[in-house]
Amino acid sequence: MASNTVAGKVRNWTVDEEENLSDHRSILFQRIEWTGFGSNYRETMAKEEITVEIVGQAIKEAMDATFHKKGLKGKREASAYWWNSKIAEIRKEAIAMRRKITRLRKKGDRLVEVEEIEKERKECRKRLRKEIMKSKGRGMAKCLG
Repeated sequence: MASNTVAGKVRNWTVDEEENLSDHRSILFQRIEWTGFGSNYRETMAKEEITVEIVGQAIKEAMDATFHKKGLKGKREASAYWWNSKIAEIRKEAIAMRRKITRLRKKGDRLVEVEEIEKERKECRKRLRKEIMKSKGRGMAKCLG
């Protein structure tokens, strides 16, 4: 696989019939113009023996030169337009109730208390959904201005 630019610069390629202990056969080619990959690569290609490490390093350098690195290290994705601190607090409350219910069920002897907390949690989740809908409505109204 190659880009159209690189593919157009490959000359006289063939599939090597020699066994190379890989699941794939090697592709041999006469010459490639590697502009943009640095003089180090051209110097390496001029050597007689090319190892896997050398080719791997050349590919890494080509990728670094060609593609922008993008990642989320230390960054958080932007929250949804409707998310706010009130919604976060209600959600936190609902999650705490769910955890409490789980712990009480494991004990097994507090079923009445579990039922009460389940009712509270149901109401909390209803408040959460309402607050989200209100916030989304405010966000849409602001967007449509």
